[in-house]
Amino acid sequence: LLNWERSIIWKKGSWFVVFDQVIADQDGDFFARSSWRTLGEEKLLGRNLELKQQGKTCRILSDGRANVDIETYAFTHERDWRTFYTHAEPVVKIFQQDKARKLMKGERIGFINLLHAFDTSEEPSIELTAASEFCAVIQEGDAQTLVGTGTIPGGLGEAELFILDSDGLTVLGEKTIPDEPG
Repeated sequence: LLNWERSIIWKKGSWFVVFDQVIADQDGDFFARSSWRTLGEEKLLGRNLELKQQGKTCRILSDGRANVDIETYAFTHERDWRTFYTHAEPVVKIFQQDKARKLMKGERIGFINLLHAFDTSEEPSIELTAASEFCAVIQEGDAQTLVGTGTIPGGLGEAELFILDSDGLTVLGEKTIPDEPG
């Protein structure tokens, strides 16, 4: 059995980062899957997913630490679907990311995903690089942002969620922040 937690960071006008964690409630071997149900013309780019709909693109950048695949599921009432959504075929593309390992009670398996959408003609330069299972660097043009949950790098403490960028450190749900870093 597993417990599940989700945290989301939104950079207005640019991207969302989603942290999913499953927490073992007993010792054992565990399998965890992160699934995204999507629409549009899909293309698997390594361990990332790209979707296109009428001149718009959406990318889901994974942390690169899971086995990935895409399943498709056609809607059973295609005619009804087309009356209210004309931007994509009535076929769901399920982007699946799988991780498995032995966990002790209280240990976690984590997934980090960055979602961003844009006009296909104006492709932004955004990359996600996992620094650990619960922390990642987002490279957006020349700017870097460190996001994560749990241990803040550099001995800066523990937080439910943290963001470190050119504006400084933002901590949400502070657990422990030392008076003196390190």
